[in-house]
Amino acid sequence: MDKFIRELESGDIHIRDKWQFELKSELFPLPDSKKNFYTQEFFIFIPSSLRINSETYSKEDFFRDQTNFIRYKTPVFNFSELNDKTNTRSPLVRIRKLLDLKDCDKNRKEVEYELKLLGNIVRSSIRLSMLSMTKVVQSDELKDSVEQLRKKVDLIQKELKEFHDSFKELEKSIKLKWSDDSESLIRHYLYVDEFISNSIYYYSIEFLKFLRERKDIDLDDIDEKICRMIISEFHNVKFLFPNMDTLVDEKKEFIFYRAGLLNKFVLDALLLYTSRKSPDSKIKHFIGSFAAGIAMLFYFVLFLWQGQVFLINSQAFILTTIVLYILKDRIKEGLKTFSYEFAFKWFPDFKTEIRSPDQGRYLGTLNENFFFLDPKKVSKEIIEARNKQYHETIEDFQRPESILYHKKAIIMEDRGDIISRRHVINLIFRFNIFKFLSKADDSYQLYMNLDEVTHKIRFSNLPKVYHINIIMQNSFLDSENVRVTEINKFRLIVDKDGIKRVEHVK
Repeated sequence: MDKFIRELESGDIHIRDKWQFELKSELFPLPDSKKNFYTQEFFIFIPSSLRINSETYSKEDFFRDQTNFIRYKTPVFNFSELNDKTNTRSPLVRIRKLLDLKDCDKNRKEVEYELKLLGNIVRSSIRLSMLSMTKVVQSDELKDSVEQLRKKVDLIQKELKEFHDSFKELEKSIKLKWSDDSESLIRHYLYVDEFISNSIYYYSIEFLKFLRERKDIDLDDIDEKICRMIISEFHNVKFLFPNMDTLVDEKKEFIFYRAGLLNKFVLDALLLYTSRKSPDSKIKHFIGSFAAGIAMLFYFVLFLWQGQVFLINSQAFILTTIVLYILKDRIKEGLKTFSYEFAFKWFPDFKTEIRSPDQGRYLGTLNENFFFLDPKKVSKEIIEARNKQYHETIEDFQRPESILYHKKAIIMEDRGDIISRRHVINLIFRFNIFKFLSKADDSYQLYMNLDEVTHKIRFSNLPKVYHINIIMQNSFLDSENVRVTEINKFRLIVDKDGIKRVEHVK
């Protein structure tokens, strides 16, 4: 499936790159709940042939390989709503109203924020529009829907022209109404303008690619309209060049580098402030002190006892003292190990505080745990999901696997303003499997077979793959305060060179 289609989907695991997969989850706060609880659990079944276990892959390895992003979901607008001059939720309308106010630091920050939010909204809107048209192009009933597709293309062209006209007016208003030291604000405007053109350019070309794959129907007029749309945006994208093939590598590097900078600049309007901490160090110090105290008490009591039994400085006294010291040391280490295992069942490996971008409001926490799970302790529901839809009957037999367990528990204590533009939370989870494949065999291996007619031996290079199965279990309260549990299964098809594809097992 194409990347720009995948970007819209939440709840499904997708390939980020050849080493990473990504999952985007949406958390919708309930308007009548003071606290919202979400639980997300991953059961990752890894073939034993990859040699991933508690001895070779530590908790520290896991948390180094995973990445969490927590941000607000981009508010959903279509271009009609965005261009509507009476829509007080539209950033275009809000910026116009702000520019009518006094030029001060507070109002400037509001305008800068609305500009960045506008960039995110336009990217999401053009992506939705192109996705809608792509689905029409890919459908089997395209012959009956060509006129509908033409209307969609005409509408998006009309709405984009209205948007560009309105957006250009903002630049004039900034220079006219806030003429004193407007240079910084104009830079914000130009960066967002470039980001918007880049987004329209990218998604339009993606759609054009799908359009040209339908060679069975004459779509030349639509093709021409999309090309004009792309070319009109091209001149506003400063990091693109007419002929990429003639560029030296240094110039080519700049294309993605600048696009990444613009993306981070605009996304700043949605990012939440997070502070991640591990309670390990405090708990370990406390447990260590407790274990040392108990062991010392044991040693001191027995030391006093043996002083009454053996003559001080005698050979028996010295040997007993040494034995007692060894016992004390073993008791201390044993108590520490047992206490760690017991304590960490009640404490998360990492705790992340989630705050508003200005750090002024505490929104909630994300608690995370990881460990290798004993197959005997896996619930019946997860085992049933693991055993669903094998490729072959032979897979139904007992398979030697390691099971990684990762749990996220999210508590949102500030649900924000439900009718505002920002209250839905996006939790983006990325995981790198590079370490999983260090023991994998070569991606292609020699295979010999005999030709039935000529009796010649034929040689072929066949792919060698591994299946990493992921069961994801989500739990949350619905609007009627009833606990809902969802289970999804995904299969990563991997080889020595990384992830080949992801299969969603329905």
